[in-house]
Amino acid sequence: MALGFIVGVAIVGLTFSLFIRDNIKQFGALKAIGVSNRKIVRMVAAQAGMVGAVGYALGLAGTALFIWGFSGNPTFKGFYLPWYLPLISLVAVVMILAFTGWVALRNVMRTEPAAVFR
Repeated sequence: MALGFIVGVAIVGLTFSLFIRDNIKQFGALKAIGVSNRKIVRMVAAQAGMVGAVGYALGLAGTALFIWGFSGNPTFKGFYLPWYLPLISLVAVVMILAFTGWVALRNVMRTEPAAVFR
């Protein structure tokens, strides 16, 4: 279970930070036209929230469908989803996205608007 969590953190973290890093020129252009750092942080937080909500919902639905689909199989008898596991997963998703967003935004906040046009 710990290995799955570490791999999940790595994949989600790298994907989200690469998305921000790949769009650093667009963020610089936004800064050049007068968008504040606070607004850019809110934009990235909204993106992270949407990505996290969709990913969390798909993962939870996939897990529930798997358990429901294989409930008749004797090998999987007794599998269930305790109430606290989705809650723990939600907290983990929020923490992962907050941390990776913070790490990636450090570069955006240091970007000079004029550097985009060089």
